[in-house]
Amino acid sequence: MRQDKRTTAVVLLVPLLMFFAFIVISFTFNRLNVDLKPILTLVVALTPIWLPVVIFYMTFDQWMWFIHEKFKFKNGRTTLRIKLPQEVLKSPEAMESVLGQIHTTNSPYNLVQAYWEGKHSLVTSLELATVDGEVRFYANVPTRKVKNNIESQLYAQYPGIEITEELIDYTAEFKWDTKEIDMITFHIGKSDDEVLPIKTYIDMGMERLPKEEEKFEPMAPMLESISNVEPHERIWIQILMVPHAKKSFKVGSLRKIPTWEKSARAKINELMKRDRQGLGTEETESRPVLTLAERDTIASIERNVSKPAYKTIIRAMYITKAGKFNA
Repeated sequence: MRQDKRTTAVVLLVPLLMFFAFIVISFTFNRLNVDLKPILTLVVALTPIWLPVVIFYMTFDQWMWFIHEKFKFKNGRTTLRIKLPQEVLKSPEAMESVLGQIHTTNSPYNLVQAYWEGKHSLVTSLELATVDGEVRFYANVPTRKVKNNIESQLYAQYPGIEITEELIDYTAEFKWDTKEIDMITFHIGKSDDEVLPIKTYIDMGMERLPKEEEKFEPMAPMLESISNVEPHERIWIQILMVPHAKKSFKVGSLRKIPTWEKSARAKINELMKRDRQGLGTEETESRPVLTLAERDTIASIERNVSKPAYKTIIRAMYITKAGKFNA
């Protein structure tokens, strides 16, 4: 939404700035007693050259937004409610496999798909919601590209799981009346460099299914907190994911933008001091170059680079009856 507003502002601002610049130039030339007629004649004569370029840059973003919205509409959206089995006998690696299998970049194969059909990566949303004090798991996905794939992957990885399609999204069931509710919304992001990894199940030693007495559920503290809400309260948490892919003219971008692996390699070189000393300082057992924390960071970055990546943002909303806000 913010991008759309910026694009609209640019489209409206460019003609105004051009008009203002023309007035300033005319005033300046008039004070200098410069005849504008030859200059204006040249500008008009060159209109077939510069005008299409100006119109292209003024309308390109709006056109791309239009065909992208059309592509999203054609793919549709489906909200799936997911009921987990009583006991999950899989490590978190099973869910990582699901996320890897539904990683569909939708990269266009030719310019027609890029600039006419609007083919591009679509958003998948994994969601937690409290409804009447009950914690529910949802997945809001593109119907044509992801729905069948994520269903088959979840059934394959989690025997006993139940997946049902919601005819009405849980947010649509809620009556929105700002006079009767209090609410707060916020985004959860990283304050550090995006290439620096967060702690995952591998760092917690959960890449293999642990013994019963050693089991630890990373989501347990959050689930315990949101499961204690009152029936009149709502907590909605969305993890929005878009498959990460490089951008270039072939896929509908005027700028060439590499994938995050380039930034990751640059960060590794920085930690290894390669950016200042070529191949890095010689390391010996008695004189190590990297600290243990730096070694773990580099290992985590290299491990993540090899996996399918998503551009991700987490947002949450708390809603309650007016006057019953629980800070």
